[in-house]
Amino acid sequence: MKIFYFVFLLFPISHLALAMTNQEVVETINSGSQFKQYSLHAAKTKTTQNKPILWKPLKGPSMASMGSVKIVQMKNNTSILFASSAKQIFRSLDSGKSWKLLSTPQGIAVNDLDSVDDHKLILTNENGVFLSDDFGDHWYASSNGISGRPSDVHVVNQQLIFLITNKLAPFSNIYRSIDGGKSWTPASLGLDTGQAIWSLASRDNIVLVSAYGLNISTNKDAIWTQPSTNWKDWVIYSMALTSKHDIYLATGKLFKTNVSGDSWEEIKQGGVKQIAIDDADRLYLLTKQDDHISQLYRSMDNAKTWEHLQSFTGDSHFTLLTDGRITASSDNGLLISDKTQTKFTPLPFTFSTARTSRVFALDKQHLYAIDSERYSHSGQLFRSEDSGRSWSLAYNGKVDGITTFNHKLVIAADSKRILTSDDLGKTWQEMYTFTDDSFVNLSNYAGSILLECYNRTYLSNDLTHWQKINTFAPDDRGINFDYYLQGNAIYFNTGESIKVSTDNGKTWTILLGNIHQDVGLIKGSGATLVAAFPLGGVIKSTDGGQHWELINQGLLDAHFTSLLVLDENYYLIATDQGVFSTKDGGENWVIEKNGLDTLSILSLFANDHMLLAGSNGDGVYKAKLN
Repeated sequence: MKIFYFVFLLFPISHLALAMTNQEVVETINSGSQFKQYSLHAAKTKTTQNKPILWKPLKGPSMASMGSVKIVQMKNNTSILFASSAKQIFRSLDSGKSWKLLSTPQGIAVNDLDSVDDHKLILTNENGVFLSDDFGDHWYASSNGISGRPSDVHVVNQQLIFLITNKLAPFSNIYRSIDGGKSWTPASLGLDTGQAIWSLASRDNIVLVSAYGLNISTNKDAIWTQPSTNWKDWVIYSMALTSKHDIYLATGKLFKTNVSGDSWEEIKQGGVKQIAIDDADRLYLLTKQDDHISQLYRSMDNAKTWEHLQSFTGDSHFTLLTDGRITASSDNGLLISDKTQTKFTPLPFTFSTARTSRVFALDKQHLYAIDSERYSHSGQLFRSEDSGRSWSLAYNGKVDGITTFNHKLVIAADSKRILTSDDLGKTWQEMYTFTDDSFVNLSNYAGSILLECYNRTYLSNDLTHWQKINTFAPDDRGINFDYYLQGNAIYFNTGESIKVSTDNGKTWTILLGNIHQDVGLIKGSGATLVAAFPLGGVIKSTDGGQHWELINQGLLDAHFTSLLVLDENYYLIATDQGVFSTKDGGENWVIEKNGLDTLSILSLFANDHMLLAGSNGDGVYKAKLN
């Protein structure tokens, strides 16, 4: 039986798919069975006989996404610091004066990092929990008993550790380890089912979790109780306790309560994002009242008065060190305070941590990258004028998409404005303002500008007049969709269905329906259409969407993030495990990872000169287009 099964898997899947009807293609995508079977048993992917793509890291934008970097101090040793970004881990043995890049388990994006004791670290990523006993030089898996996607980890002491799985999603769960992370058991007793869990905190024998409000455990079995049925602000970003067990909660506002929850006091309003309390019961508060400035405050009288310590650009995060100093990450870079906590100096940190959700190029010299926040597609726009050797900030706001129109750069900015630049992004002029929607992406198809929004899509031929396309049905609203324009035909992949309109979106015809996927990508070349469904597979049509076939042969990862169709036979697709390409119309895919320091790729771009790849935490990569 094993020999027969092995031979079956080597038979080209795309050949089998040719005999499938459209309905059989849909059923296979929805089940994921074909892709899962192949990927589980395909230990190796074929190497291309063509010239492989050789990626070159640009190491930029160098200061992007620094506000998302988390600083972790090794327990009882303020000289050993770790900086954890979305993709990378760095270690300093001299209080941040110098840094070394460490390897991450399986090369997969880091969700969280913490110190267990004076030599052990714990890390989570999409594949599980990992421990290191040698300061991060080597990692070993430790996910026994865990189901779901690990995210936040909270170390109470050397033995007791809590873990959130499927954070921010329905049916999040809590797990607990009582042996320093070696094994795990569910610890959600008392929490509402179907809850979204946001954060954890603890002090002494009290553990806090935010899930539809505040939940408290005061016993070793971690049975949770909700102290107040009147609690309204269930989105709690951060929590902390004093030595007297007063509880402070950051929800955008700052609240104070106690373990019994019999009183609630609103302490402060205005963009409260993070709260921390040191051993001397001094309170530290981080606020962000707009998209550009974060403020750090300190209170030494139980929140009666507040002293301003520092301002930071963009999103920020701070960590209290045990020697009284504060480390902070921001778009200014990494900083550390003196022991008075009033003077901050930059730390020498020159690595790129950019989470590049969009990449774009005008020519060989002028490159652009959108550095997005985690769980978002929008962010600051960076520009390089020397082929990626150096980068500068091109727009200090939220940019959702970038393209060109009539020899000008065009961006969708601040969720409402269309801006243009005729000086390569140095200055910007407003062309149009939307008032009824939020942006998702911006693209140019043969002179027509397509603006994707949360609830509708617009077309324009001059940037000042926009035509609404009524694309959304009740079953396919959302942001995880994609378009392809060819002549007067607009193709639309919602994840639920693939549709086409030939009258500028007034009416739509379903080409392939009942797909039941959350995300859909679609691109094309002429009448050839290629659509991808994460965890479902890739399909192709050569007759404008009338008939479809599966083209998964050689794909080892189905977490698709970006798709390029360069001609009728040459496609590239980005995944969590690298970039895959096919030059035979999907008959065979090969992995293109030569030169990639990270395999998690979020975005792709191609022109006549080059390929660009935007990574999850390692900036931009460039390659020649073969």
